[in-house]
Amino acid sequence: MTLRISEQLLDWVLESGEYDQIQLADLAYFVKEDTGTDEDLIGRTVEATILLMQDGVLTPGDMVDHEFRPWTVDLQQAERRIREGAAHVRQETGRFLPGDICWFRARSYDA
Repeated sequence: MTLRISEQLLDWVLESGEYDQIQLADLAYFVKEDTGTDEDLIGRTVEATILLMQDGVLTPGDMVDHEFRPWTVDLQQAERRIREGAAHVRQETGRFLPGDICWFRARSYDA
């Protein structure tokens, strides 16, 4: 699957992450709005998320006691965790729900 990150999608991610952490449910909404379809939304959301992580836009982590804690794994391990979690989500609910798999911190517009 070849996916490009549009300027609009990048703007939504950066704007959303300016004051709060981002969830996969948020990213799925942005991907759907950007592309106009929900066909294979889980797969496309995962691909967009991984591209944004590779570009340094998103950092995955967990929320612990209302505080963001970045994962201490390398990018390949983070990608594997997200893909495995997405496969589980696909089987269980068919869509990302708030808090599924992990949270993300977005870099600032200035970075």
